[in-house]
Amino acid sequence: MKNKHFQLFLCLLLFVACSSKNDVEKGKTVFRYNESAGVSTLDPAFAKDMAIIWATSQIYNGLVQINDKLMVEPCIAKHWEISPDGKEYIFTLRSDVQFHHHALFPKGTRAVVASDFVYSLGRLLDSSVASPGAWTLNEVAFENGKPALLAPNDTTFIIRLKQSFAPFLSLLTMPYCSVVPKEIVEYYGKDFRRQAIGTGPFFLKTWKEGVKMVLLKNPNYFEKDAKGKTLPYLDAVAINFIVDKQTAFLEFVKGSLDFMNSLDAGYKDELLTKTGQLRPKYVSKIKMYTQPYLNTEYLGFRMDAGDKNNPLLKKEV
Repeated sequence: MKNKHFQLFLCLLLFVACSSKNDVEKGKTVFRYNESAGVSTLDPAFAKDMAIIWATSQIYNGLVQINDKLMVEPCIAKHWEISPDGKEYIFTLRSDVQFHHHALFPKGTRAVVASDFVYSLGRLLDSSVASPGAWTLNEVAFENGKPALLAPNDTTFIIRLKQSFAPFLSLLTMPYCSVVPKEIVEYYGKDFRRQAIGTGPFFLKTWKEGVKMVLLKNPNYFEKDAKGKTLPYLDAVAINFIVDKQTAFLEFVKGSLDFMNSLDAGYKDELLTKTGQLRPKYVSKIKMYTQPYLNTEYLGFRMDAGDKNNPLLKKEV
């Protein structure tokens, strides 16, 4: 049985100091958080859960992105046009977006061009890849047996749909639709999951699975803030993979982690009062932000008719 949608409170905890003393002394700002679920891949075609999405979103970009008001805005695509019948999307790409440095690029790096999106989105629809994100492109038409993804020149990318589909532009903001370089993906094959090369604000420096991942600032990143300052502001992102939530909490309290996005019952009472406020001893150390968010819960009832002892088959229950 599915219940109605309802509002819960999302609790975010930020340690007041966003980097350790040693990081500050070295002039570096490092944002550190724990991912108890681990990260199984950095291939955006498989960004199916929050742990993967958070990591891949720092490494890759797509045509468009969602801002903090959940509105679609430009990213690698500077602007776009939609045909009157809603079946054709024409994107004009930026010409200053570079892939992260890699030895396989003749000049160390190269610019993103429209054919990269033909390959990247076509890869989602490739049954041999078996991407869980293929559904995002269900409305893409096929022409001569191929997806209607066209690159008439380096800065123009065209997508044709079977029929008008209003949410399509929003679907393109999903990490699944990130651009990847064909030569890198095909060189590494299945191992591309840990050889991530994208265009994002950070690039993969090290990844010791089950222990730690470090992402460093991309010095050639193309986005700027409202004042014209090049993003990102941080020098690095460090992700730990501590499975035990109590241990992760202790690391957070010690200042070894900067962020926690949820509270576990095991330490909730240590942090919060009965009214949901931070306890006095943590007020000067931790900033807590709460906001409503949409959540859907599912409850399943087993109704096997053959089980005569099943209490759910009794009218009284």
